[in-house]
Amino acid sequence: MWFTTSSLLFIDLAKSLDFGSAHQLIKSVVDQITELRTDTDFSNLFHKITAFGIENNIDLNAPTKQRQRKISSRLADSLVTGTLGQRDEIRNETQYRTRIHYPVIDSILTEINTRFSADNMEILRGISSLSPESPTFLDINELKSLCQFVRCDISLAVNEIQVLKPMVKDSKAKNIVDLFIELRPFAQAFPTIHTMIIGAMTIPVSSCTTERSFSKMKLIKTNARNSMSDGRLSDLSLLSIERDFLIDYDKIIDSFAAQHKNSRILLK
Repeated sequence: MWFTTSSLLFIDLAKSLDFGSAHQLIKSVVDQITELRTDTDFSNLFHKITAFGIENNIDLNAPTKQRQRKISSRLADSLVTGTLGQRDEIRNETQYRTRIHYPVIDSILTEINTRFSADNMEILRGISSLSPESPTFLDINELKSLCQFVRCDISLAVNEIQVLKPMVKDSKAKNIVDLFIELRPFAQAFPTIHTMIIGAMTIPVSSCTTERSFSKMKLIKTNARNSMSDGRLSDLSLLSIERDFLIDYDKIIDSFAAQHKNSRILLK
């Protein structure tokens, strides 16, 4: 079922962001957000916000209307280390910087670094090295993490790369999908590289495609269709997800007629 679902991502990947670009984009975003965590950048931002408030008659220091909460008398002689629902008013630049600006940036950086860990970035670099336009194209040092991730033999990959590099030297392939199509007739000669390419195409840059695929499958495989096989579900999902593709019906009819000479297509 995993490969059946993943096969739905092949066509959409050709139009999505390249992994090499994704790797550089992630690094650039982290560096840019990190650079914002300075007193100078915050001062510039704060002055812009202040000028915007003055221009539009917005008082940034206006007190918020909230009920004042007091510490319970039962905790008067206790050391309170947790939140009690109390919040002090923020009225100056220093408080905005230390209580809002820095915590928000730290939270964003923590989420990004957790999602794109060092191991994930190594795999991304490996996928990027499978792109013909990458400066590290078929570099075995960059492909090691991806090779281990898809459980391939590194020694076999080294041997296949030595044979493959001269073959694709004058290739016109521009991305991983083009390389996959070009090497598909030689899948038996390069099984390790072929497996890594399939793995690279199966892993999307974002989860949007995967979420859209499962949303479509949930609409297709209802309780009334619970006995549907994986093959039929995959075919119907592919037709539903890729409905924007232009289909040459004449070519389909001619192909059907050539394969089934004693059958006819009934159009209603």
